[in-house]
Amino acid sequence: MEDILKVILWIVVGLIYFFAKSSKKRQQPAPEQEIPADKPAGPPMTFEDLLREIQASRQEPAQSPPAPTPTVAKPSPVSTYTDYDEDLEDEAASQEQIPSRTSPPVPERSYAGYEEARQQAFLRPSLEETARLEDTVVRFEQFKAYETEQPAGLAAAYAKALNNQEEVRKAFVLSEILQRKF
Repeated sequence: MEDILKVILWIVVGLIYFFAKSSKKRQQPAPEQEIPADKPAGPPMTFEDLLREIQASRQEPAQSPPAPTPTVAKPSPVSTYTDYDEDLEDEAASQEQIPSRTSPPVPERSYAGYEEARQQAFLRPSLEETARLEDTVVRFEQFKAYETEQPAGLAAAYAKALNNQEEVRKAFVLSEILQRKF
């Protein structure tokens, strides 16, 4: 019975909320969009018109921008051809006039030793050709002194204890004592 009363109470609250919202909407009329008197109704402004208006406001910051006049869509102006190759020729000519900065000439004798050593490197035998197996020093366990001894783990202690017969007997008796059935 109490559940039914709770449901009815929530329905009544919902209806009160609904009627309160609808009465507020009826009291406040929807705000109409006011059209300024200086702007007659017409087609919306195009991107080009907006761009012209922005550019005009940047050029004349002291004056207020003129009111835009509604325009009918105009065909876009024919673009003029720009030859960018002329600019490249002008740049090349201006670069020829500027003397280029180069490092001072390096005497040939500084490279002579390097070039001579490089030529001789091909004539000398490589390390693979000159190495002999008999010359190789092989010392096993030379790093044994640097190794650290690791402590034996619990498993190693159990394995050692199970290798001894006497220890196994002690472990069995101890397990019987500790695992009581009663």
